[in-house]
Amino acid sequence: MAQRRFRTRQPHRLPSDAYEDHGTVWHITIGAADRSSRPFANAELASRICDWLEAQSSADGTRILVYCLMPDHLHIVYQVEDGNAISVIGKMKSLTTRMWWEAGGTGRLWQPSFHDHGIRESEDIEGIFTYILNNPVRAGLAATWEDYPYMGGTLVAVE
Repeated sequence: MAQRRFRTRQPHRLPSDAYEDHGTVWHITIGAADRSSRPFANAELASRICDWLEAQSSADGTRILVYCLMPDHLHIVYQVEDGNAISVIGKMKSLTTRMWWEAGGTGRLWQPSFHDHGIRESEDIEGIFTYILNNPVRAGLAATWEDYPYMGGTLVAVE
């Protein structure tokens, strides 16, 4: 019987120091480990995660410009000041997983990896913010982004 050859999975992350460059802006999307369970539809858990994100909006050497917590994933835009965006994401995933367990969840909360996109100055950052803010509207969760309770950041003033 012929032996099957498997391709070696190529790393998709940039070198760690790329996430430390002062002033760089990153759009990061992290999915729930089991997206079909929609863990962030739990209002108590979603509120606790958003409270933590607000408290961390200018901590750990990064600044959260905007975030939107959907029922099955999180969009977040960070600007690096003197920290590392990857370290902040790791801390966020760890602490929010503990919140999940305290709320009765079991197992992993987040997918092991996430999608990141470095935003260049020449790109339309306003377009990225509009995409993120309108995510709950497109999903039918709110009539306007201002009505959606699970978003915020230093550039978003939701009343």
